[in-house]
Amino acid sequence: MSFKFEAKNLLLISSGGVLFALLFQFIIIRQFKFPEGKVEKSKSITWKKRISEALRNRYLTMMAVFVGLSVVTAFFIHYSFLTVLNDQYPVATELGQFFGVFMGTLMVFTIIIKTFVYGPLMKTYGLKISLAISPFLIGFFTLAAILAGTVFGYTTTAVNFLLFFLIIMLSKLFSKSLKDSIEAPSFKILYQSVNADIRHDVQASIDGTINEVAALASGLILALFGSLEFFKLIHFSYVLGIIVVAWVFISLILYKDYRGSLKKALTGFRDSDKSVAKSMDLDSLAKKKFKEVTGSKAIFLIKMARLFSPGLYESLLLKGLKHDSLTVRGYVVKLLTGDSVDLPEEIRGNIFSKESDFIKKELPEVNKYLEKRTGIKNYEQIENLIRSNEPGERIKGVRLLKLIDKKPDNVLVLALLRDLNPAVKKEAIDLVSILNDPELVSTLVDLLPSDDFYSDVFRALVKFGDKSLGPLEQYFYKSGVETNTLIRIIRIYGLIGNEEAIKFILSKLTHHNHYVMVEAVKSLRLCGYQAGESDIALFQQVIEKVIDVTAWNIAAIISVVENVVGTDLSAALEEELLANNNLLFDLLSLLYEPQSVYHIRENLDLGTSESVSFALELLDMIIPEELKPKLFPLLDDISREEKIKQLQDFYPVAKMDSDELLLSIINRDYNKLNNWTKACALMSMRLLKMQEIPDDLVAQLFNPDPLLREVAVLTVKEIDPGQLL
Repeated sequence: MSFKFEAKNLLLISSGGVLFALLFQFIIIRQFKFPEGKVEKSKSITWKKRISEALRNRYLTMMAVFVGLSVVTAFFIHYSFLTVLNDQYPVATELGQFFGVFMGTLMVFTIIIKTFVYGPLMKTYGLKISLAISPFLIGFFTLAAILAGTVFGYTTTAVNFLLFFLIIMLSKLFSKSLKDSIEAPSFKILYQSVNADIRHDVQASIDGTINEVAALASGLILALFGSLEFFKLIHFSYVLGIIVVAWVFISLILYKDYRGSLKKALTGFRDSDKSVAKSMDLDSLAKKKFKEVTGSKAIFLIKMARLFSPGLYESLLLKGLKHDSLTVRGYVVKLLTGDSVDLPEEIRGNIFSKESDFIKKELPEVNKYLEKRTGIKNYEQIENLIRSNEPGERIKGVRLLKLIDKKPDNVLVLALLRDLNPAVKKEAIDLVSILNDPELVSTLVDLLPSDDFYSDVFRALVKFGDKSLGPLEQYFYKSGVETNTLIRIIRIYGLIGNEEAIKFILSKLTHHNHYVMVEAVKSLRLCGYQAGESDIALFQQVIEKVIDVTAWNIAAIISVVENVVGTDLSAALEEELLANNNLLFDLLSLLYEPQSVYHIRENLDLGTSESVSFALELLDMIIPEELKPKLFPLLDDISREEKIKQLQDFYPVAKMDSDELLLSIINRDYNKLNNWTKACALMSMRLLKMQEIPDDLVAQLFNPDPLLREVAVLTVKEIDPGQLL
């Protein structure tokens, strides 16, 4: 270079770097507003209390000791490194040149290990080896340094000093690179198992306080040993050897305590979430919040409860009579007495008074008024109303039947259920739910396929409880029953939720219809079901089928991207993949503790390498060995190509060219792929510029599904318009 560069110029460069960093920090602070954390006074923890709690926790103590020994080891190695470096390169320029090359090599080596070694190491051997690899390698190099220094000499006058020098250089290289590329990421996984309430405090204390204390202690120890005349360079390696042996043992103990911490974490998830799950139960939440919501929202809750939860519906009706909103109280009164009833002012005033106990006092008065107003004195007069040709009279008769104590004749009720007027039939269905007569259940079940009466029949059958299970199960296995009706039956089983209903739902997990199986899983979750020993094999069988379908979808997505056959098809397959993952975790939550599975998925969804590794460590503790090689590739933080490569050992999945891919999607079993994805594949066939229309596409012109049929027509028309003439 034409100009002379002096060592002091490095200070100017460093100062400039600091100023630039400060400038960028100000820019970040001005442009990004970070929310201030709010600490409740009652929950604040003093540093003394935090330290005392940490000392009582062996796991946290082992983490602190591990980090402390790591820092002490690094300082001892650095001291030996600087000493032999000064001996080898006494000239400042040579020392600077070597130092620059070495530090550059160190950075490259660190990046290589972090990029290409850490991931495979964690996936193949797990956290245990990742924690132990630094102590073992440093221990190996320390032992080699002790042997080389003792046998061949450790001073520059020794013939084989270069061997000792190289070993120290390697110790420094591996010490620094392993600490940054393997030890630090591994510790992030360890922090995941710490209680979330203290996790950040623990991490800050260990990475900050413990590190600094260990650095100070290392300096004092080195200064003490350096002041001793008889203490030579080789003796530092002897002491380092003792420290590394302790470090190795601590790493093994730390991993053992980590596994114990995982078990505690799983138990903590289960215990802490029991109250949360209970408080988030739909019925409990609706009852709790009902009086707090506005009039329109309260009425919406009542309408939803009427559709999906008969027990909740009745409870909300009673609460609605005492609601603060006049609109809600009026709406409930109309539901109870019918829109055509005009209550006298004195009764209306009492009902709409917040102080009135309507349930105990006013409802009987309404019933008496109905009798007085309609002139109905006996059951025969009600029958006459029911047999009237006027729908309004029949509706009034059915409503009066709900208010009298006398049970109507079943023949009369069956006639009402077959009434041609939809409003009369709805009132009759409600009447059957009040009568609770098992002989009428079969007639209600026959109405279940009707979209017009489904919600009313659904509510009535759930109210019947176990009395409706037998007729529903018989209807389920009738020939020609549509998928929607099968799903409705399973939903009713889920809401009934007793032992017999659960038995019926379990038998549907192996049903040939995918949508029925999915609904069975949802209903089991609704029941709060947890698989017993006798059902584990069944659930594992279903999980493996889901993994098979998921693996095929992943291979299809890769093929779509590589062959560029349409973004719509790619998006549709991504939705399929999401549905597969949801089903997979629903099944796992039935087989294992649902709260634990929820937190495992929560960590997987975070997407960081540390959270994914922690999730897999948790999953490793609960699932059987035979399922791990099939399930882990799906969940691991690896490329989709690598997922397929690992799953090919168990499932027939492979990437396909564009023609094969689209035809495979079109012809795939509808239980494994939905019709929208097939429609997207049909649309994508236009991009292939086919010379002739394949038979598979022609067959879709006669598909019973209107969506696929119409898309097939559009595709054929675009490829060869003359074929449709």
